[in-house]
Amino acid sequence: YRAAVEHFGRVDVIVHNAGTMLFEPAYHIQPSDLDRVVEVNFSGPIYLSQLAVKDFVKSGYGRIIYLSSSASLLREQ
Repeated sequence: YRAAVEHFGRVDVIVHNAGTMLFEPAYHIQPSDLDRVVEVNFSGPIYLSQLAVKDFVKSGYGRIIYLSSSASLLREQ
């Protein structure tokens, strides 16, 4: 985020478009795999948003867009 601000002068919009899934039965999921899913799908967007919101509030403007995908529902079994 800071690199974008330094390069462009400001950031007005953040789009979160990252996600990961586990395609295994729950009894096969390892704690480290679950940690990775939580980091990518939850923690990453929160950490980035925290940085941006400070600047958005200061400037009086900013937008955050969170995307989700149903692609995992189309996965062949």
